[in-house]
Amino acid sequence: QVELSISGMTCSMCSQAVTNALSAISGVQNANVSFTTDSAVVQYYDTVNLDTIRDAIEAVGYDVSDVRVMDNENNNLEENWQRFRQRQTDKVGQRRRAFVWALVMTLPILTITMILPYIVPHLFNDRHITVFHKTFAIEALVLWSLATPVQFFSGWEFYKMAWYGFWSGRAGMDLLVALGTTASYLYALWGGVYKNDAHTAHFFETSAVLLSFVLAGKWMQAAAVRRTSEALTQLMELQSRTAVRIAPSNVNPLVEAYQEEVVDTEQILVGDVVKVIRGASIPADGRVRYGEISVDESMVTGES
Repeated sequence: QVELSISGMTCSMCSQAVTNALSAISGVQNANVSFTTDSAVVQYYDTVNLDTIRDAIEAVGYDVSDVRVMDNENNNLEENWQRFRQRQTDKVGQRRRAFVWALVMTLPILTITMILPYIVPHLFNDRHITVFHKTFAIEALVLWSLATPVQFFSGWEFYKMAWYGFWSGRAGMDLLVALGTTASYLYALWGGVYKNDAHTAHFFETSAVLLSFVLAGKWMQAAAVRRTSEALTQLMELQSRTAVRIAPSNVNPLVEAYQEEVVDTEQILVGDVVKVIRGASIPADGRVRYGEISVDESMVTGES
């Protein structure tokens, strides 16, 4: 069994594409892919090579940043959760940077197309420049220079995933965003720059604003997932890290002699008998065998 950290997934269609790619590998027994945690847990036979699994994921357009073989000695829940939180923090930072770069270029475009016409209505009227015997409208050139980085730098991820999605037979959100913004960008380029139509050049605004809105949505989605993981982390911190295991497990500790052993909660197995004293946390799910005690249920119900 192996756990892989996957970057680039944005929706359930992405996780389904990765699942299909992994399931198509001969020797893969089960693949559990989650775009929320940006990870995949794959169970496979020894005949499968890890490079084959990695190549299958990258072939559909996603990047594998970490591969970790899981076993009984390397399956610490707290460590896994910390790794997940770090991935979410990195993802939020990437989403924020992509949105900020798009916003830096989009705000001047909105200023030129939506604000300046009411403040300085004749700023760009009949202002042209000649380059290589071809006359261009200055406003169109300015909008073009601002919109191009947004379209092909900030929007590169959409083009990448649209390309892989097209050739793998799936049409997700990335393909729709890439088609819509490219159509608007090319129309503005043809009509505004090549044909010197200032009104058509304003379609650069459409593509830039749409990309900025989508990138802002992705940033907020990543931030919401991180906040959820932080809340779950606070709940996990309430769990006891050790437990008192008694042996043998077939005795009644209320009336018979027994031995105690303090162990980590990860070492608790099905069938073990655990001693819980007054005021202690319940270290694991279980069933009350002997005795009685009052338990703080605030983690579940909100009331003690």
